[in-house]
Amino acid sequence: MNAENFTEFLQSTAHLYHLPYVELESLTLEFPYSQNLQLLLFAKSWLEQHPNAEANLHKAALYSTDRRALYRFVQLLSAQLLENEPSFQINEDFLE
Repeated sequence: MNAENFTEFLQSTAHLYHLPYVELESLTLEFPYSQNLQLLLFAKSWLEQHPNAEANLHKAALYSTDRRALYRFVQLLSAQLLENEPSFQINEDFLE
């Protein structure tokens, strides 16, 4: 991630699928007080259903200046996660 890509990641969470979780985690360790990096790390962990998602949410809430905006962002991520969830349908041909 560089400065040019950073705004793209903030504007659209769809770009987060191309970014490794470990890279975001190392950036948050390098810049621990960056609210936007904490938010991106939470979004990445939420979308990937990472075990640290809950802890990342708490940390993002701690650094957030507007928790209502964070709440709306979490609702948006939840809706996006439900959209991308694969749905399976078993046809009668498969059962025979």
